[in-house]
Amino acid sequence: MIFSCTKKVRDKLKNYIEIEDTKLSPSLLNWYIDSLIIERKSYFLFTNSISLFTFYIYMGSNAERKNLEILFIQKLEEQLIREIGINQEYIEFFKNNLSVNQYLKTNNRSIVGSIVDFKQMIKYSQHNRTKQHIDHNVIINMLNISPMSYLKYSSPNRAMKVELDKSLTK
Repeated sequence: MIFSCTKKVRDKLKNYIEIEDTKLSPSLLNWYIDSLIIERKSYFLFTNSISLFTFYIYMGSNAERKNLEILFIQKLEEQLIREIGINQEYIEFFKNNLSVNQYLKTNNRSIVGSIVDFKQMIKYSQHNRTKQHIDHNVIINMLNISPMSYLKYSSPNRAMKVELDKSLTK
């Protein structure tokens, strides 16, 4: 698995993980990570570089940052089931590729631009729900059903399903 990190994330992870300067092209195993604040709590926003499939995880303490990979695969499994449907092959595809992890710098401005759009959607959702509890799964679903210009106006959950089906048929 390849994690492309923004500067804010690299600064937060530098004590735990070595980050390389290598830049790679987008793939299904490449996830972009950006920092996000929701209700004064720190989260990491994970976005797949091919499908823009997105979710976020609470990363406010050192314990969470140390267990980044474990939390990532747990949340990914949960979101794949929630957004795409139950298919154990999809989950196994990512679990099998989690053994060797690389942490790199971001290198695709289009993907980073889409991440900025996602962050604005989250901020808007947060602003409109100030009086009530924020349901993070509803917000993540909203991100994954939104048509994106990077995907030629397809949604991230559809693009993820298509890419996973392509990878599994090879």
